[in-house]
Amino acid sequence: MNYLVDTTPKDARNQGSINLGAEIVADMKNAKIVKWWETVDLSDLVGVDWIGFNVYYPTHLLNIYPFFKNNFIRRSNGIQLAAGGQGLPETHILSELVDVEFYGELDFERNKDQILSNPVIDRFGGKAAIEISRGCQMNCKFCEYSHKHKHREKPIELVRSQIDWVDKQGIRDINFMSANFAGYKDLGELIDYAVSKNIRILNCDSCPIFLPRLFPYLKFLPKYIKIGIESFDENTRSRIGKPFADDFLEDILDRLLSEINGVHLYLIYGLLGDNYDSWFRWLEKIAEKRKAYSTIQKDLFGGEYRLNDKNIRIEFSITNFEPCLGTPFEKMPMVDFDKKAKFIEKWAEALIANGYRRGDKKIEYKNARGRFGRKELTYMLLMALKNGGPELTQELKYTFPNGVGRSIKEEDAAKFLLYKEDNEILI
Repeated sequence: MNYLVDTTPKDARNQGSINLGAEIVADMKNAKIVKWWETVDLSDLVGVDWIGFNVYYPTHLLNIYPFFKNNFIRRSNGIQLAAGGQGLPETHILSELVDVEFYGELDFERNKDQILSNPVIDRFGGKAAIEISRGCQMNCKFCEYSHKHKHREKPIELVRSQIDWVDKQGIRDINFMSANFAGYKDLGELIDYAVSKNIRILNCDSCPIFLPRLFPYLKFLPKYIKIGIESFDENTRSRIGKPFADDFLEDILDRLLSEINGVHLYLIYGLLGDNYDSWFRWLEKIAEKRKAYSTIQKDLFGGEYRLNDKNIRIEFSITNFEPCLGTPFEKMPMVDFDKKAKFIEKWAEALIANGYRRGDKKIEYKNARGRFGRKELTYMLLMALKNGGPELTQELKYTFPNGVGRSIKEEDAAKFLLYKEDNEILI
């Protein structure tokens, strides 16, 4: 028996991995999937000739060494050690820890034109995941996902049979995993079949250019749709490879809001030459669209207030631009965090002024949460993991010996960034 080590943090997937690539590798290698924090009985290592580490996201690299340490594994054990996955950079970062590194998908050579992953069921939550595509047909210039992964789709015949299998398990809620749900070639047939089986489709995250393909099916889809806008500046969108005009964006928002209850818009801060004045104009424009679904009411004292006829929910996520190797934008400058701090303060004020956020608490760079406020040192850590080379092996071993969770504190990121091979920390 071999082992495949899932490096996903404990607090990220409490109900088990949904990285479907792990199941494929485990099947190919006849391997048992274990978590990186688990201790393997040494007697179980007798006869094992391969241990692989499945790296789904770059920061998961930091969870490889703890497994070595906790299980007393060395390269001299006579076991071939491998690491791979979409989160592994192509710069041989782990040369001192493992024998074999592969970027992307181990099964790619076998299945160059399609994907054949099995469904994954979360019985605790009563949900299932069926992967329908990998990669993306857009090839946006900033996106490592589309440039480093060939776009492949799962045959609709296999999708149908997997829906049948999930249905027989008593599961009716399915996440059809894809970077661009609306871009799936056999979209109509997939939705029609799911509806015929009384399956509830849990997600339909899509690129705006493909959204009109969803319009005939909106009544069967979630009432809250996530869209990758990236920028509210038309010129920036054209420059990065998403050439849809403002008029098109306004039309699809109008159509969506007429039939569903809300949209979540993904944006990227730090794209070179972006015009942020247009971002603020769009905040005002979308706020006015939401007002169209309300009426003015009179209170007992003659004052006016607005009453929602339809509860429209609008949300925004802002992440940092990441100039990654292998993309056309790999040499673009990284985010300037002094400018970002000023932008976030102004953006937060505009969210309150336009009714997206309640309260008068001042939102700043230092106390903003989640993607909206990703901090500078953790950003630099992420970029080091994505673009770094063999010199980072020691940092993996010595600055995070016990692994990491979903989030990393700024002070912990500083330990990684400032570590030197002579064990000196530079302050």
